Amino acid sequence: MSGGFASPAAPDSLPASVKRVLVVLSVLLNLVIVVTAGVALWLYANPDEIRERVVGPRRDRTESFYEEFAVSPGEYVFLGDSITRGGFWEEMFPSAPIKGRGVGGDMTRDLLARLDAITSGMPGRIYLMIGTNDLFVGVPRDEILANVRELIERVRRESPATELYVQSVLPRGAEFRERIVDLNTELESLVLTSGGSYIDLYALFVDPDGSLRDDYTNDELHLNGLGYRRWQQALLPHVVGRGALPSSRR
Repeated sequence: MSGGFASPAAPDSLPASVKRVLVVLSVLLNLVIVVTAGVALWLYANPDEIRERVVGPRRDRTESFYEEFAVSPGEYVFLGDSITRGGFWEEMFPSAPIKGRGVGGDMTRDLLARLDAITSGMPGRIYLMIGTNDLFVGVPRDEILANVRELIERVRRESPATELYVQSVLPRGAEFRERIVDLNTELESLVLTSGGSYIDLYALFVDPDGSLRDDYTNDELHLNGLGYRRWQQALLPHVVGRGALPSSRR
């Protein structure tokens, strides 16, 4: 017998038991591919259902809390999504009668669905920021603006004494730059035309590449403590008037 390695056995020479194993593995691999493709297509075709499964239970818990601790006349309401939800507004502005009403994952249509719980309390002011989640899931700009317009009109109609402050959408990943800038331009025009107050925060938070500044975030979307400090400083004249920050830190 000559030296060296023996050549691999040809498929036809494999034992029957090995062939059966290979067939089973091939079938399982194809099944995994088919299932994976099916799941991907289902996720693509049913984004709202997936969103509700992920966000729904958390929203239900948050909204049940808000129902138990309802908005009272004259209070200042911070209204929005998870970016608003992440701020401890009562600590940031301790001299103001504040209620935080942010819900993680909220889009403009979600705010429309829960707005009556806000306006029925006849708040003194509403500080609104909404729209980034709409952009993320691909809601057209005109639909976002139409929803914000309806929000403004309903606040005017349902709680006419409420002062409404609409804040610009904050930057996030650089790939969203053009869409956010475009939305904010139209949003400012809409708010000013309606007689409301528009607060431009975008320029304070944007990096030169169009993303949310790294020192204000760790995920290009949500704010860290320094980010909320910057937000607090920007809102100070609109919440408690001009003057010293409502804390010992500057």
